[in-house]
Amino acid sequence: SRTKLNNQIVNELKQKRAQLVSKMGDLLSDPRTTPVIEEYLPLVRGFAQSVTDAPSPLQHLLKFRWSQSLGGRNPEVQNDAVFEIANVCVNIGIWYMKRAAKVASSGNYAEAEAKEV
Repeated sequence: SRTKLNNQIVNELKQKRAQLVSKMGDLLSDPRTTPVIEEYLPLVRGFAQSVTDAPSPLQHLLKFRWSQSLGGRNPEVQNDAVFEIANVCVNIGIWYMKRAAKVASSGNYAEAEAKEV
């Protein structure tokens, strides 16, 4: 049924998001070889953009929550898939920077790794 399919999509979105957030905390994990990024972003994009490239009627359907390391203890909560996509992209960028700093500070990296940093 349609409700069952909708629930499956939302559950998969929640599962992939949890996996992605978990991976972002692992500095030993390489963002380039983390398939959950390519699995999660298209799912959430389906809520932000319709097939006609117009804003989706689903854009404000789900609630997304992000904690703030600089803005206090209260998380930022928005019912907006575009907000989620923007935050995921920013946090993936921060993940790359943290990983680069970790690789560079270890002193035990190969020349190929140094070029990637």
